[in-house]
Amino acid sequence: MVHCKKCAVLRASVLYGRHPTKQDFVTWIINKLNKGQEISVVDDHFNTPTLAENLARMALEVGSRVFRVFTIRQVVRESAVMILARKIAEVFRLDASLINPVKMGELKDWIAKRPRDSSLNTQKAQGKLRIKPLNINEGLAN
Repeated sequence: MVHCKKCAVLRASVLYGRHPTKQDFVTWIINKLNKGQEISVVDDHFNTPTLAENLARMALEVGSRVFRVFTIRQVVRESAVMILARKIAEVFRLDASLINPVKMGELKDWIAKRPRDSSLNTQKAQGKLRIKPLNINEGLAN
């Protein structure tokens, strides 16, 4: 156990956003659906997608305020992976019928084990930060 009076911990479970060399979940879905390719998306895994830029802005705010010591453990919103996939299709006007639901156990290319639910509670962040966690619609609009 670490004790620190002037520190903060921010947690995120799934980051997405523009990156010059890496493909994130959002970009993967857009690319596949744009090509008319079917994809499989788990419908029994829950996480908290977070726009990387939004997390960075919240981290800067927390860093500037850390000397006033408050605890924020989770700073992102929860959502089901399938809901996110369908919302991506909707926002980018892509064919959501190409998204096929699968169970976590059916995915053979997931190397790392994942808990079924890695969603995070954002109530403290919502109440204490001026820069709020973006919901899926707001994040995808950026």
